[in-house]
Amino acid sequence: MIKQKQKISILAYTFLLPALAMILIFKLYPIILVIKESLFKVSYLSGTKVFVGINNYMDLFCDSSFWNSVWVTLKLNLLINPVQLVIAIIMGMLININHKGKMIYRFLFFIPLGVSLAVTTIYWSIIFRPGNGVMNYLLNGLGFPTQPFFNSASQAMWIIIGIASWKGCSFWMLFVLAGLKNIPKEIYEAAEVEGVGSISSFLFITLPMLSKTLLFILVSDICANFMLFIPIFMITHGGPDSSTNVLMYQAYRTSMINGDMGHGMAMIVSLMILLSIVIAAQFKLFKDNE
Repeated sequence: MIKQKQKISILAYTFLLPALAMILIFKLYPIILVIKESLFKVSYLSGTKVFVGINNYMDLFCDSSFWNSVWVTLKLNLLINPVQLVIAIIMGMLININHKGKMIYRFLFFIPLGVSLAVTTIYWSIIFRPGNGVMNYLLNGLGFPTQPFFNSASQAMWIIIGIASWKGCSFWMLFVLAGLKNIPKEIYEAAEVEGVGSISSFLFITLPMLSKTLLFILVSDICANFMLFIPIFMITHGGPDSSTNVLMYQAYRTSMINGDMGHGMAMIVSLMILLSIVIAAQFKLFKDNE
């Protein structure tokens, strides 16, 4: 019996080896490499590479652009994560409830899943192009003045949130829908017999039953939005006035444009630490609420 269990365990680990190898090569190794490179000062002009220890991290404390990018990253996540979570819940419930427009909602909500974020960014950049974009054309037709959109520090961030949400909400909706399907119908039927209204049913049955699903979505959404890069890289380049200069883009600019690889890698490690702190706080709050 023991030998049989050992054979099953060996067989199971054998099947897991390819997945473990992929995680080691494409997840853990890059993290180790980034941490290692953050301890060096690289000069591309002279071709030298000098070990500087934690000096790259110490320099970050005096780098105003780094702290501005940290603030922009936190502000982006404070705005975008609740928006995406609420919209994903609404979308999931619209598809889950039986009504005549269910198929229309399903068709519309699943469209973003078939479009990459890069293509989505191109579409949105055409729609919100300052001056002669589609949105300005519609606004002018309705009598409104031309809007600067990506050239405005107050509007650019909201458009970036719109791009990421149009793509992201459809993805998170799938998890909400899966969570809704796992809630037993008998609970709702019993609540209906007791005279519980739809709003109370949502607040005291649906949300509590979805709590673990929503935690997973929130943590995953935070991870994705902390590393949001493509719309900013393709459209705003961190501007205007550094209003969209998130930490991920600042690290790219420092490493690839300014050529300071060690400093940029230190920013990436700082981003991972900041993200770990935020996720740990989320789990702690969820555990306390349970």
